[in-house]
Amino acid sequence: LPARIKLDDSMAMMPEARLSNYTRVEVAARVSLSGQAIPVAGDLQSTPVLVSVGTGAPVSLSIDQIVQ
Repeated sequence: LPARIKLDDSMAMMPEARLSNYTRVEVAARVSLSGQAIPVAGDLQSTPVLVSVGTGAPVSLSIDQIVQ
């Protein structure tokens, strides 16, 4: 870190959950110490940010919290 990541429809986990289906989404980052997708105590995370989809504007996240 730091890292730049571009999110788009190709990253959708399910076809019906594409970013382009929404006008705004909540974006956050988490570093999993266990390697699990579900947050567990001790993981590091950012505060979520509400973002307008399709603007192309960069979003800065600060991973500055510990999951309790």
